[in-house]
Amino acid sequence: MGIRQQLFWAMGVGLVTASSIQGCTFGTRQIQSLQRIQQYPKTVTIKGVVGDRVPLVQGQVYELSDSSGTIWILSPNESPVTGTQLRVTGQVQYQPMPELGSGMGELYVKELNHEVIDP
Repeated sequence: MGIRQQLFWAMGVGLVTASSIQGCTFGTRQIQSLQRIQQYPKTVTIKGVVGDRVPLVQGQVYELSDSSGTIWILSPNESPVTGTQLRVTGQVQYQPMPELGSGMGELYVKELNHEVIDP
């Protein structure tokens, strides 16, 4: 099983839909700025364009990109069409991958909600 498949599997296990947006920060962040977050989960709002999509047993994973980078979004809903511009509010999560070495892993966002941005 490849690294991406392991990440998708790990993110899909125990998928829970959040019922509130406590701790939500107002304002939109650049995707690259999420790398500086030190404590997880942290609620953020980001916006970007939908890229690759991967179906899961309970939901979807889709890639969101802006001018600063890309990040995977774990959603309990069907993901929007590729090329759609979205504003996503969610919790930044970190999935450790010890098989890659100490301190290695990947950030992703567990979607709380999203809205389509008109072009």
